[in-house]
Order: sequence, then C-alpha cells, then structure tokens
Amino acid sequence: MNRVQTVFERIFYKHPKTIKEIIFSFSLIIFLISSFFTFAFYNIDNNEIFIISLIIIDILIFFSFILLGKNALIVFLLYILFNIFAALANINSIFKNTPWILNLIFLNVYVVHFLRQIDNIDTEEKLFEIKNLELEKQQHEAIDKINKLKKIIDGAKDTVNKYKILNKIAQKLTSAIDFKTINQILHSAIFEITGNKPIKYTLAFYDDEIKRYRLIMEEENIKNTENIEMMPTSIKIYDNLDAFDNWVIKQKYSLYVKDIEKDFRFKDLKKSKLPFKFILVIPLLGNKKSADKKNENEIIGLLRFYSDIPEIIDNEEARLFNYLANLCANAIQNTLLFQETQKLAIKDGLTGLYLRRYFIERLDEEIKRAKESQKDLSFLLIDIDHFKQCNDTYGHIFGDKVLKVLGEFLKTDLREVDIIGRYGGEEFAAILLNTNLNGARATAERLRREFSKLVISVNENEAVKLTLSIGGVYYRPEYKLLELINLADKALYYSKQNGRNRVTFWEDIS
Repeated sequence: MNRVQTVFERIFYKHPKTIKEIIFSFSLIIFLISSFFTFAFYNIDNNEIFIISLIIIDILIFFSFILLGKNALIVFLLYILFNIFAALANINSIFKNTPWILNLIFLNVYVVHFLRQIDNIDTEEKLFEIKNLELEKQQHEAIDKINKLKKIIDGAKDTVNKYKILNKIAQKLTSAIDFKTINQILHSAIFEITGNKPIKYTLAFYDDEIKRYRLIMEEENIKNTENIEMMPTSIKIYDNLDAFDNWVIKQKYSLYVKDIEKDFRFKDLKKSKLPFKFILVIPLLGNKKSADKKNENEIIGLLRFYSDIPEIIDNEEARLFNYLANLCANAIQNTLLFQETQKLAIKDGLTGLYLRRYFIERLDEEIKRAKESQKDLSFLLIDIDHFKQCNDTYGHIFGDKVLKVLGEFLKTDLREVDIIGRYGGEEFAAILLNTNLNGARATAERLRREFSKLVISVNENEAVKLTLSIGGVYYRPEYKLLELINLADKALYYSKQNGRNRVTFWEDIS
C-alpha cells in the first residue's frame, strides 16, 4: 500500500499544474467521461462496446485521480460501485436505468470533489506564496547578515593592517634619539594611518630648563611622504597654548572634538574664527624631573591633530592616534635622555659650557665653514684676573662659585649662536660667528666692563668684585686652527702682562 501511495505521490507531484490548466483538464475529462458514459448507456445491450466504454472511462477516472491526488480515491471507489451496478443492469432489466442514475450521482460527487480540490489548490497556492515570501525575507535577512559580516571582516582586516603599521612605527620610534627622526617617523605614520586626509599636526615637549613648551616641528599639512627627508625640523618656543591645550593639561587625558560647532565644552569660544573644525589633542605622559624627585605620569608634551573638515577621522583612527602619541612620548623621553648623556660627555658639569676637546672640534668646523662661505669669524680667550689668589684667600668652594657665575654671565651676555667653552682652569673661550674685528672688540669690551660690575658674595658679611683679561683675534683664511688659538693666547698674555682687566686683539699688537 505504501509503495502504491508513493508511486501516486511521485506521479502527481511530478506534474504540477496551474489553476487554469487544472480547470481545463477537469472540464475535458468531464466531457469525455460524460460522452463515453452516454455512449455506453445507449449500447448497454452490446457487451463489447459497453465494456470498452467503461474501460476508457476508468482510464479517464484514473487520470483525474492523478490530477486530484489522494482525494480522488473516494470518487474512484464510487465509480467502481457504478460499474458493479452497470454489470448487474446487463443481467437483470430491473436495473436497466441504474447506470444513468449512478452516473448523475457520480457526476454530482465528482463536481463537488472537483470544487473542493480547486479550493484546496487555491489554499495551497496562498500558503506557498506566504512561505515563499517568508523564504525571500529570510534570504534577504541572511544576505544582510552576510554583508554586515563582510563589512566587519573587512574592517577588522583594515584595523589589523593599521596595527601592523603601528607596530613597525613603534620599532622605528624605539630607536629614535633625535627630534628630526621623530618628526619624520610621525609624518610618515599619520600618512599611513589616514592616507590623503588633510590633517595638520603639532608636537611639543616640556623643557624643564626654561619651564616652557618647545615645538618640535612647524605645522605641516599631511599630503605625501615623497619629500619627508627634506622636511625641516626646528625647535621653537611654543607659547600659543590655547583653550584646548590648557584643557588637556588640566584634565590629563585626550580631547577629541569631532565637530567644534556641535561641542558643548567650549561655548565661550568664537568658533567661527577658529582655523579648524576638528581637533584631537593628546597629552604625552611620562616621567618629569622636579627639583627633588621624579614625578611619574606627568605631562611631558602635547600631540595635536586638527583639520578644517569636521569628523575627518573615526573612533578607530582616534584610538590609533592615542597609541601613536604614547610611542612619541617614549621617543621624546629617550631623545632627551640621550641629549642629556651627550651633554655630560661634551659639557663641563660646573659651568654647563662645552669642554675644551669638543670646543676645539667646533672651532675647527667653524673655521672651515667661514673659509668656504667667506663669512666673518672672531675668537676670544677670557681669563679671570688673580683667580689663584682668590682661591687661596676664600677657598676652592668660592672659586667654583666664581667659575659658575662667569659661565652663566657669558651664556647670558653673548648671543645664542655664539659658541662658548671652558678652555681650562679659569680660562674660557668664545667663538663669535658672523662677527668682524670691530664687532668682536665691542663685544669683548662689553664683557670686561659688565663683569667688573658684578658683586659676588663670599658669605653673608663679605663680597668681592673680579675682573677679566681678554685676548682676541679676527680669523683670516690663511690662519690654521692652532695658529688662531696661539694668536689669541698671545693677545691674552699681553693683556695680563699689561695691567690685566683689559682687552687686547692680536691685530693691535702684531
């Protein structure tokens, strides 16, 4: 039975029909069955024609069963019953009208079942449409989920790539020991993280000596990295701290303003006059030296990004910039530490001036530069008068104080471009760049005169004044390094031999 049912189901479902096709098929079958039944009825006395007609009708009923499905089984059984009565009608005349009556009954049942089947087909089609719509909805939802997953995966890949870039940048910044290198690495890093986005940035660090911020670089527009090696790096005083910088210094954490116009924290600012719409200021945290201890997690600098385009970067890029700022903070501290170490190697610990060996190297460099560029150069040797007597009278501690006072005096009175060194003992030296003979003589006289006015306290009850003897020489192209030093030394010797507290140039005695 199961096999028969399986066969019927396979046959039926193998040939699905539309409603129009089913109506047409049913109408044709009804017409054929009625025709053959009528033909059989009028030839009921002819057994052969009657039986053949019934067989054809049975085949048509079976075909209708295929179209109707399992529900046609009742109709099929009724028609078998009709065949039984028709056979009996052929035997006994009493049942002669029975086939006609049964045919009417069969047709009524058939029509009723046919209408039911059409209703079932309509219902099944509606259910199928509903299921199809649900499947389409599920399909669209699945496609949306897949697209979202693809976006997440693509975003994750992009983030991973940026973190790989950040890892390479970290390796480069770890080995950076000068501000020019930090500048170049930072410039390249911002370009790699954001691409061609028009972002400007400034990087400043806190200078403990002057108690002010210094700007490592001028504002640069991030466009490309082709000329990164040519990008200048200058260290300047950073005095233009604004409300955003001060907010970060006070709060000690990043300020991220996607759109200045929409931010509520700076209501009092005239935002229309600001040269940017987006700003990200990140504090560089590290160890800051104080007078008696080292303070951890103090602000040692500021890294600032800004643009005239609001919301130019997303949260992920802002997070990467914060990581980049931490790397820059470490690089700046390493650079400052390296510079401090270099100073210890080339500068005198008492006066803070260059030691003799390094000073002579610088003098040799400046002589070569003056010869090539044909620029003026003058050289001074400075000696403290009666310094040995001062040491013997007041002690070496006071003598060190005098040396330190003279060192600070020279750094203050001479220009920043001038190079000053402790030549040895109580002797000091100065390289006056771009200074001719008259300018050097005026500078030396001013140093002698102003220093003689200084009052240096020995203790609470006693103070002394000291004088300087100065010898100088104006550089000429024919002079060699040692010759230049020797001529200045002779001029200094002349000053000391002729009463001290005076200035003598080699040109005056040659």
